[in-house]
Amino acid sequence: MDTFNRVLHATLLVFLTLIVACTDNQGGSDSLTKVPDSYKKYEENGVSLAYPGDWTLSYDSSPSIYTSRGIGLNISEFSTATVLISEDRDLALDYVTNRFLKEFQVHEKDTIENFSRHSETIGKFSSETATWEDQFLGHTQYELTVSKVHNKPHDVFVVFSLSDEDIGKVQEHKERFLNSIHIQ
Repeated sequence: MDTFNRVLHATLLVFLTLIVACTDNQGGSDSLTKVPDSYKKYEENGVSLAYPGDWTLSYDSSPSIYTSRGIGLNISEFSTATVLISEDRDLALDYVTNRFLKEFQVHEKDTIENFSRHSETIGKFSSETATWEDQFLGHTQYELTVSKVHNKPHDVFVVFSLSDEDIGKVQEHKERFLNSIHIQ
């Protein structure tokens, strides 16, 4: 009987350890999607989103330069996040990424070095990220990430345009920001 109690005790210990491990893993992934209390909330004309408290809303325009509606946020003096809502036509992820790379003249400038581009998934969102260095005035790192957030009722993209130290600081906020966007 003593051996039986030891086996039962060991089995329960293993079972409880597995439950705690699974709970911790789920809690960790949930922390990337849950919006912290420190985030600001924005709701206007059928769009709601939440963003870090040190970002500032710069515009909400209909139409915007690129799409039916654009919502811009300043992350810092040189970095932005832009929500693009296309109500009148379907857009592909690579089309939007190419459009911004063309605007930044990444392929035309002879001061651009170490350009790379890859597809990735941020949480559940298909994304494309391009990185490069511009040697024009010193050595500046850039990162452009375009994520497709919704395709119904409208195509919705988020464009993160980041430079230097913002590249590292914004990574932890990308998934939370993308998850916070809701279109009615």
